[in-house]
Amino acid sequence: MLLVVDVGNTHTTFGLFDRDRLSAERRILTNRDRTVDETAVSILGLLSLDRLSPKDVEGVALASVVPSVTAALREAATQLFGRPPIVVSSEMNLGIKLAVDRPSQVGADRIVNAIAAFKRHGAPAIAVDLGTATTFDCVSQDGRFLGGAITPGIGTLAAALPASTAILPKAELSAPDSAMGKNTLTAIQSGVFLGYVELVEGLVRRLRSEMDGQPIVVATGGFAEIVAPHCRSIDRCDRHLTLYGLLDFFERNRNETPRR
Repeated sequence: MLLVVDVGNTHTTFGLFDRDRLSAERRILTNRDRTVDETAVSILGLLSLDRLSPKDVEGVALASVVPSVTAALREAATQLFGRPPIVVSSEMNLGIKLAVDRPSQVGADRIVNAIAAFKRHGAPAIAVDLGTATTFDCVSQDGRFLGGAITPGIGTLAAALPASTAILPKAELSAPDSAMGKNTLTAIQSGVFLGYVELVEGLVRRLRSEMDGQPIVVATGGFAEIVAPHCRSIDRCDRHLTLYGLLDFFERNRNETPRR
């Protein structure tokens, strides 16, 4: 079995692969203060849910955007599995070229999304990850990561409005029946939800216009199943895109000596 770990700002997702088949997926809240021992206990608990133990895991691949969690996971995995995880970075064998100004600054999540979009869905492609932040990652026909865009996620935007105002309530994240809200709640729904749909549509349109060919647009992330159905520009939803990107990354680097 291969264990892949995607550490996001809000959630950490664990995936277990049996060869190239995703056999289990588990999610926990990302906790920046969790100790190495607490992290190890969490991993053991998640494995036990699928009746597995550390001896069943042959390797670990890790993509993280939270450095403190990266350190704890690296040490916990080393203790449990006898070797450190292979951590996604711009210096590893990616199968794509990071054709941007500062490759070392590209987030690990964006790298694995680009890898998976290129391998699973073809290219050119735009991977749209709708999470705490929404990232748009563009891959050319010949496998070059061209860059993209980053914006606050729809959940972040929705939470910011009541937090920054005195009397505006928090509205449910769902599409209203009409763009013209007839009360405060439906007006907020229109502005947040439909406004965010237009944000996605507009950015995809602009990115497509700067790419050669006809890029396929693939959505993933925690809000993909809520937002994507309302976006004409999105061709496919792939909720496991990031995990499959980690699988491909591991296979390319499994013979490398992981860095501690």
